[in-house]
Amino acid sequence: MFLDWSVPPECPSAQTVAAQVTAIVGPELPREPLVVEGRVEVEDDPRRYRLELRIRLPEDEGTRAPSVRVMESSDCQKLGDAASLVISLDLQSRARLKGEATARSPATTQRARLAPPSRKRKTERLHGGLGADASGDLGSLPRVAGGGGVHAFVRYGALRGELGAMLWPRSEAAANSPFGGGAYLSLRTVSLTGCYAWLSRPELSACLHAEGGSLRSTSFGIGQPGTSTGAWFSAFLGLAARPLTWDGLSPRFVVEIGTPLRYGEVVIERIGRIHAPTTPLLRFGIALDVDLF
Repeated sequence: MFLDWSVPPECPSAQTVAAQVTAIVGPELPREPLVVEGRVEVEDDPRRYRLELRIRLPEDEGTRAPSVRVMESSDCQKLGDAASLVISLDLQSRARLKGEATARSPATTQRARLAPPSRKRKTERLHGGLGADASGDLGSLPRVAGGGGVHAFVRYGALRGELGAMLWPRSEAAANSPFGGGAYLSLRTVSLTGCYAWLSRPELSACLHAEGGSLRSTSFGIGQPGTSTGAWFSAFLGLAARPLTWDGLSPRFVVEIGTPLRYGEVVIERIGRIHAPTTPLLRFGIALDVDLF
């Protein structure tokens, strides 16, 4: 069943309606090829909700008019319950008619016994949205560092692509020298990530992540402090877990291991090297995704 559901925020979501249908008819019937379109319009003074529900088979598009039902109520939650019931009854009715037609045709029954079981095609849709990240890093900066960022993502079936930006606030690197001194370092990056989900419930994905940006250092404790900026490139391999999705919101947990590909060492004259990233790098964090479509 493909559910195209467009309603105001106060109405039940598409996930809620689909869950109610599954609770009524069980998990098998909602897998049947059926297109359901629901649109809710709001009328003020007095405030009422008008639901137009269209139900059809995929092969009927452009050749046969869909089944249309119109319902009104002052409570949009009740309209969602009514829509779940109507969809459930339609699925049960189609399944009963299909069973009766099969029973009346011996030839069809014989072919069904001899033919190998066919695989049901799953209709994939493109999804996308925005998210926020909170991450930890070990190896890129002098100390264990925390960073934050944002990202945009698209998802199609088991594939996911992501474009993100992160800021790692400054971390102190003290010189191992009797003269003292040191530098503050901060890291700003943009990244591209590709993931493949090899397990769907809960969702577990393998990911490749490449990032580039700038490593900024500001020296302290010396006669002439200065600031410099160097290029930064690194690559990571990791695992991501998305245990649940609730009304378009989903947390993701990420662990990555990587290596710096290009970076600038922080060196102070007469003191020596202050910092260079280690190998391997370790990243870990949590993200919150919001589906927009």
